[in-house]
Amino acid sequence: MQTIRTYNNLFEAQSAQALLESEGIEVFLKNENTVAVQPFYNVMVGGIELQVDDDDVSRALETIGGEKQCHEDVEKITGDLGRIFRYALAIGIFAGIVFILSAGGEQNTLISALLIVVFATAFALVPLAHLFK
Repeated sequence: MQTIRTYNNLFEAQSAQALLESEGIEVFLKNENTVAVQPFYNVMVGGIELQVDDDDVSRALETIGGEKQCHEDVEKITGDLGRIFRYALAIGIFAGIVFILSAGGEQNTLISALLIVVFATAFALVPLAHLFK
């Protein structure tokens, strides 16, 4: 196995792995589990290494040669996820504010409002994800 690329981002490494595997190229991501469990170890282990068989190196480099497009796709997906999360969080905060205003100063209102924000945000993520597909 030979390392052909090193990634700092697990999502990018797994995207490249999926692309290569779809072309029938056997791939191994060295340090994948370490970085998945403890992302701050990424620098210590030297990143996630994309490794392929020696016979497949040139074909693999050709396949992921258009990596600029891959980076653009990753940026678009992560941008969409960020936007969806911001909307869901706004809905959750709005629900928490409505709860606080309707509670009228009861005891433990702040804790209950915080729980409502968390759950409303979580429940808003699913329909928003489908809405922005």
